This record gives sequence, structure tokens and C-alpha cells, in this order.
Amino acid sequence: LETLKNRQGSVIELVMLLCSQEWQTSLQKHAGLAFIELVNEGRLMAHATRDHVLRVSNEADFILNRLRAEDVSKHAHFESETMANLDVRREEEARWAQAIRNGRRRDGRLAAKLLGNMMTVLCSPSGAWSAGDESAQLFWRLDVWEDDSRRRRRFVPNVFGSRHEEASVISVPSDGQEMSEEEKLRALANSILPGRSQSSDLVDESDIDKWAFEIDPTPSSGTCEIFSLK
Repeated sequence: LETLKNRQGSVIELVMLLCSQEWQTSLQKHAGLAFIELVNEGRLMAHATRDHVLRVSNEADFILNRLRAEDVSKHAHFESETMANLDVRREEEARWAQAIRNGRRRDGRLAAKLLGNMMTVLCSPSGAWSAGDESAQLFWRLDVWEDDSRRRRRFVPNVFGSRHEEASVISVPSDGQEMSEEEKLRALANSILPGRSQSSDLVDESDIDKWAFEIDPTPSSGTCEIFSLK
């Protein structure tokens, strides 16, 4: 103890003293119970520290799992909101596109109607574009106006009307006389099958009547012999 109390002592002397058998014997004699209590307290402290570390790690794992679950739920909620907003935007876009198409169609019809009215006024006999020909044919068309029964009973001038010359049927040339229906059919049959004769292609109704009233010839009353083979 004097060596421990001496502040002027060297470190080597102190180490040699602590490592000596005399020091160990003195500790076991005078501070054995305190040393055992210190060791037990150290063990209890180590167990408590380990339990605390395990508890903290479990709490940290629980917190991380909860945060991960919250992130997953938030991501799913964000995706659902995004899809809902996308569907709403698509519906709005479709409605706006339909409104734009309807507006274009309405404007086109209104422009066509105004153009027709202007052409009617300009091409009228008193208009600026009138040709002055009274024999000029005026074309008409049904107006879009309807009565209570949904009937279109009003005509308006059709400035774009025509006779459609390109759609007229080409008539068969004749010698100045109008061909009958039977002659037209025969000419058509000859043009399709030129190898057949006209008499064999068409049958007149009078021939059909004659065939209907003809009497079948009576069978002959002669005798017949039947031979049998045995």
C-alpha cells in the first residue's frame, strides 16, 4: 500500500507489484467478496446490455418493416391515383375531341349552307352571276326542315345540281325507230352468246300457250308379246 500511495514511484515498480503473488494473495484475502460481486455485476451488465441490444434491434427491425409497408401502401395508392387521373384525363380528352369533331362538322354544314345561299342569290335571275338565259334549268333539293311528323316537305334551290350525264344509260343504236322489249332482249342475248340463233334463245309467250294446250298422243292399241327367259 505504501508503494501505491507513493506518487514518486516508477511504473515498473507498480507493475511488478500488481503481478506479484503477494498482491494476488492480498486481493484474495482482503477483497475477494468485492471482486466476486464486481464480476457478477459485470456479467449482469453484459446480459443487460445484450438484451438491450436485442430489444433495440427488434424495435429497429419492426420500424423498418413498418416503414417499408407504408412505402408499399403509399406507392400503391399513388399508382391508383395516377391511373384514376389518367382515366379522367382520357375521358376529358375524348369528350374534347368529340366536341371538336362536332364543331368542325357543324361549321362545315353551316359553311355549306351559307355557300349555297350565296350561290342561290348570285345565280338567281336578278343576281350578279345571272346568265340571262330564261331557259336555264333550275335544280331543286329537299330542305333539312321537317314538320311535326318528321316529313321533309319543302324544296330549296340546288346550286350544285346537274343532270349526271356520265351516269346515263347508253342506248342501243336503231334505224330511227324505237326497239321493242323483245328485240332488245334478243340483241342482248346475241351480244352475250353470239353462236346461238335468235329463235333458240328466246321463247314467245304464244309458244308457251300452244304447248300448254297441246294434247298428248294416245298410245297405240296393238298387242305386245312378253317373253320370259328360263
